[in-house]
Amino acid sequence: MNGKQPWIVLYQMPGIVAEPLSFACEAADMDEADEQCQAAHPGCVIPWSEPGTSHTDAVEHWGDSMQAYFTEAETETNPS
Repeated sequence: MNGKQPWIVLYQMPGIVAEPLSFACEAADMDEADEQCQAAHPGCVIPWSEPGTSHTDAVEHWGDSMQAYFTEAETETNPS
């Protein structure tokens, strides 16, 4: 076994406002997956990477993470 697993890397191109695209690869870890995506799509911005094969799951997990982040930030700035 080569120690690699499937990864989905969500990426966006600067100046384009849209749901992220996905890049699928085999990598040993997140850094390697991100590097492969950046090599294939120079200048891209990577908001999320996770092990797996599903674009839909990755977008959902990224969205959940962003929602939790903004909810926590709002709670900290506007405590009840």
